[in-house]
Amino acid sequence: MRASRTFAVLAAGSLTLTACSNDTDPIRASGSATVYPITEAVARDLDVSIVQRSDGTLDGFEKFCSGDTELDNASGAIPGAGQSTDYIQMCADNGVDFIELPVALAALSLIRNEQNGEVGDLTMDEVRSIWESNSAVTTCSDVRPDWPDEEIELLGRGPGSATFDYFTYCAAGETGEIRDDYEANRRPLRPGEAGSRFPVCARIHRSGQLPRRGGPP
Repeated sequence: MRASRTFAVLAAGSLTLTACSNDTDPIRASGSATVYPITEAVARDLDVSIVQRSDGTLDGFEKFCSGDTELDNASGAIPGAGQSTDYIQMCADNGVDFIELPVALAALSLIRNEQNGEVGDLTMDEVRSIWESNSAVTTCSDVRPDWPDEEIELLGRGPGSATFDYFTYCAAGETGEIRDDYEANRRPLRPGEAGSRFPVCARIHRSGQLPRRGGPP
């Protein structure tokens, strides 16, 4: 839908660790599954010991601003005043100084099973009809009558992810408002994992400024 930047948010003191040998205590990192492999590659190239979790961008900010991690992988800039949680203020309150480093471009995608030849395109109105919180859509034929009467398998990010926030805003018109009968996953979908020929997957990844709740990003 749109390309934008992904971020690595680092506590200022942790930058010195990249020059240390790998027998020091590992750098603790959390946050976005989108940025996870980038941080993993950088740590490997620099021979730095790191322990990572892909808890989602917002859950990662919670840990980072509480001082529980030294590095936060984020699919968007750290939220501040006017957003649902002011993580900038939380960091300040807990004495966490940080810098933000844009490290990559990413995008949000809708993907389908390669064996699904019948469903080749979706309009944004159709995407909304599938994903909105009061949706009654369960089969492809509910979207278009000439499509197969086959159940749609819904996969996507869960709450706590910046991808979730942005997708729900784009797909349903309001951040965080989406149907809840889908399979949530905190890591990227791998080839062959979608068992159905008819998945509609909000999986691969958008980043950039987090959308404000109830308004545009």
